[in-house]
Amino acid sequence: MLQEFYRTDQARVDISSIDQIDVHSQTHGIALKMVIEGHEQYQVGTFNGKVQKGQMLLLDEKTPFIAHIHESRPQIGMCVDLPKSWVQSISEPVLEIHDSKQWEIPAAVYTLEAYPFYQQMRHFHRNLSLFNWQGEGHEYLFELATHFHEFLLTIRGERAKIPAVKRSTKWAIHQRLHVALSYVHDQMRNPFSLSDIAAVSMLSEYHLCRLFRKVYGKTLFQYHEHLKLEASKRLLQSGHYSVVEVSDELGFTDQSYFAKRFRKATGTSPGKYARSYRTA
Repeated sequence: MLQEFYRTDQARVDISSIDQIDVHSQTHGIALKMVIEGHEQYQVGTFNGKVQKGQMLLLDEKTPFIAHIHESRPQIGMCVDLPKSWVQSISEPVLEIHDSKQWEIPAAVYTLEAYPFYQQMRHFHRNLSLFNWQGEGHEYLFELATHFHEFLLTIRGERAKIPAVKRSTKWAIHQRLHVALSYVHDQMRNPFSLSDIAAVSMLSEYHLCRLFRKVYGKTLFQYHEHLKLEASKRLLQSGHYSVVEVSDELGFTDQSYFAKRFRKATGTSPGKYARSYRTA
């Protein structure tokens, strides 16, 4: 099933719920393919990879691709096709980028949960049916293009921290680091070893540690703990979990260690933090 929400000669939004498909197609503008439930397999030139829930495949305009889905139940995704001219019009007055190569976007998969753009895409998806597409569709998509531009600036800033001369090398290393980032997100509730992440990201342990910290501002294990503590805040805010249940759910070694790390990060105990939301 393909549900089309908005389409013009420049931009489009499609929602898909598909269990069996092999599609050969081509993007119109910059394509943002976000998986909402399940996973999708894509081939784009030499790139052949899986896009999972919470991830986004980013493709440049006029890029041929093949999508494969062969599952027992429907996989749900959202594809937003934005004109590159919109994003360029946002950037050029600020950055004065006139080199066309600066706008090349190699096929890449991003773990959106690591960026504010994830919440903006989720908000856009949740409100699709409420939007007035007849009269204001262009405005909704241009606002999303503005958020996407901010995401691109973040990605560009990350790549700039990678000490490589060639642009293609920066892209390749950045994607390997993103594989590591995705692995940490997937294993948020579980322990892992440095050798595990080095293997999946195809970087040496030395280069992985050095580059990850340089690009993301935290070591792998600091980032892992940060994810767990942020998740613990959300669970405690909900009022549906006790401190013990949160500690167990997120894989902390014991409740006292969880309380110690939580207090260091927030300045208060998990119990007081939870009670502050119950009385708010």
